[in-house]
Amino acid sequence: MRRQKSVLLRDALSIVIREANLEDGLIAVQAGRAFDRAVGQVIAAHVVNRTFENGVLTCSVDSSVVRAHLEFDKENLRGIINEILEDDIISSIRFI
Repeated sequence: MRRQKSVLLRDALSIVIREANLEDGLIAVQAGRAFDRAVGQVIAAHVVNRTFENGVLTCSVDSSVVRAHLEFDKENLRGIINEILEDDIISSIRFI
C-alpha cells in the first residue's frame, strides 16, 4: 500500500467547503454571530431575522425603538463586526 500525500485538516475542510459551495452560507452565519456579539444579548433578542447577501447584512428588528438606535449607530457597528470577523466583509447594514 502506498502512502498518499498528507493534508492538514484545515486545508481539507477548506476544500470541502469550497467544493460544496458552502462559503456564502458560512460567511452569513459568521456575520450573524458577529452582529450578536457586537450589539449584546438584549439588543440581539429584538433581531428576529438576519440575512447576508453581497456584503449587505440585513436585520429584521421587532422594535422601532431598537431599530432607531441601531440605525443611529450602524457605521460604528459595521466597523465592530468587521473587526470581529477580522476582514472587511460587511459593506453595509440594513435594518427593517
